[in-house]
Amino acid sequence: MKGLLLKDIINLKQQGKIYLLMLGIWMAIGFVNKNGDYFGGIMMMLTVVVPISAIAYDEKAKWDRYALTMPVSRKDIVLSKYILAAVCAVVGAFLSEIVSVIITKKPMESLMTSLLYFSLGLIFASIVLPVIFKFGVEQGRLLMLAVILVPTALTMTLSKAVVPLPSEETVQRAVTFSPAAAVLLIILSAIVSTRIYRRKEF
Repeated sequence: MKGLLLKDIINLKQQGKIYLLMLGIWMAIGFVNKNGDYFGGIMMMLTVVVPISAIAYDEKAKWDRYALTMPVSRKDIVLSKYILAAVCAVVGAFLSEIVSVIITKKPMESLMTSLLYFSLGLIFASIVLPVIFKFGVEQGRLLMLAVILVPTALTMTLSKAVVPLPSEETVQRAVTFSPAAAVLLIILSAIVSTRIYRRKEF
């Protein structure tokens, strides 16, 4: 498993420079606007983008065919991508918390926001990854756009509609329990992806 993760990190080394540039830009935007959500949002997206990029490299190099000739199980191949997503989510939440605290000077509010972005990142990954393992990266990327655009459209629609908003206490409670729900969902997603990958032919 460690070798699979190391392989993905090495493959993503060049692309990592682009990720760092993106983080720097959005961090600067956050400081200018005095809003830590910009940085937290981009970290959330990297939770999905990084494992997708790793799978794309594998597909381009036809690596799966080679890997299955070695003593590497299909389950390990799938789980390595989920672990990569989880690492990105944890690191992203940690960095988001630090940046948000520096910008807003509100530790508890920053913590709640970071937990939300952590949860959303895992939820998005849990939705997208099974489709990628089933249909490939290109259709997975299309789904990723849908995952982003649909909630955004719904949020904009609801904001214009006359809908009673939940209380602040209800929102805080939902955010508090969201990481547990996200972890459960990502575990179920990994099980589904493993079953899909075991039936896949290369």
